[in-house]
Amino acid sequence: MSVQFVRKTHYFFSASKDKTITYWDAERFLHVTTIEGHHSEIWSLAISHDGEFVISGSHDKSLRLWERTDEPLFVEEEREMEREAAYEESAVTGVETIIPGEQDTEAVKAGKKTVETIKGAERIMEAIELYKEERQKELEHKASQVTKDKTLPKRVIHPNLAAFGNVSPVQYVLLVVKKVKSSELEESLPVLPFDYVIDVLKLLLEWIKNGWETELSCRCLFFLVR
Repeated sequence: MSVQFVRKTHYFFSASKDKTITYWDAERFLHVTTIEGHHSEIWSLAISHDGEFVISGSHDKSLRLWERTDEPLFVEEEREMEREAAYEESAVTGVETIIPGEQDTEAVKAGKKTVETIKGAERIMEAIELYKEERQKELEHKASQVTKDKTLPKRVIHPNLAAFGNVSPVQYVLLVVKKVKSSELEESLPVLPFDYVIDVLKLLLEWIKNGWETELSCRCLFFLVR
């Protein structure tokens, strides 16, 4: 219902009919956090000149003032908490969470989340996190070889990679995806948060370039695009 940028930044707030205010990073296409407190639709927003506070007006006949704090905010922890809350709600009510704005008349849901599909998505996310950590270590190791920097410790292969025969981080994610049952993969991939989807698309490019599991890669791409 309202969108306001923080002055001279790429951060902005949006107010919605779902009673929440959402904080976004427009440069990284990232959902930073969600603010709750109103009891009805939020119609308007105003941000201070220095970005230190936000004021929201709601259909519940209240104005609320939200002040910036010095507490650190970790995006991954926020997403994990949201996933847990959404899963618990769907488990209790038996109703799958629908994207705001979607109606049953507008789009037919492809299927239903289950414990197994969510576990499959979590295994893929864990594999992607390992992939990103190992790639960072590889880059640091190569940089130390070029600069002959001896302060960095000798690179140790991650136990998970060693368990699969010292495969590369890219191959490891592929092996994890292969282990997700075909019937569950179609539901597990759409459960992934958007930032993980971007990582999967980059990995799919690597797999297809190397000719690894082309059919599986194309199926994953089809599920994500659809």
